[in-house]
Amino acid sequence: MNNYKDDDILFIQFELKNYTLRYIPKTQEFQVFKYGKWIDKKFHNDGKGYRRCSFRFVPFKQTDIFKHRLVYYVYNTETFDLFDSSSKNYIDHIDMNPTNNHISNLRQVNDFQNKHNNKFLGVSFNKKVKKWESYISVNYKKKHFGYFENKEEAIEVRRKYKESLNIFE
Repeated sequence: MNNYKDDDILFIQFELKNYTLRYIPKTQEFQVFKYGKWIDKKFHNDGKGYRRCSFRFVPFKQTDIFKHRLVYYVYNTETFDLFDSSSKNYIDHIDMNPTNNHISNLRQVNDFQNKHNNKFLGVSFNKKVKKWESYISVNYKKKHFGYFENKEEAIEVRRKYKESLNIFE
């Protein structure tokens, strides 16, 4: 991994199996060295807001890698295994915005931490009844507060109950 400057643009060049890549922090874009020149690496939306691209590390086999994992890898090559997708190796968006792939917004978490990264823990949209539901877990028991037309009402009901029990999450 090396840092370079070309036309006053800082970039980080690194090897990834059979690819030579460079990352441009200013634009958060990746380029791959192919056919003797640098080509922009295309990322596609996965339908949930996350960006991913494809590589062929082995002939006839495509491997997709999420952009946030690739960005995190660039800055943590010694400690982060890009190809380990186990429950101990998630990369989390701190602000919960899947399009914000700045390194300062990314952190490595496990499955438990990732599931609890919710601004409104205990409030979710129930597709079946098409309403917001509110709940809390106390001593491994789930207390359900009901379904609500809007998210704010569901948050408020849960917040009041939480305060009454002096629960801090």
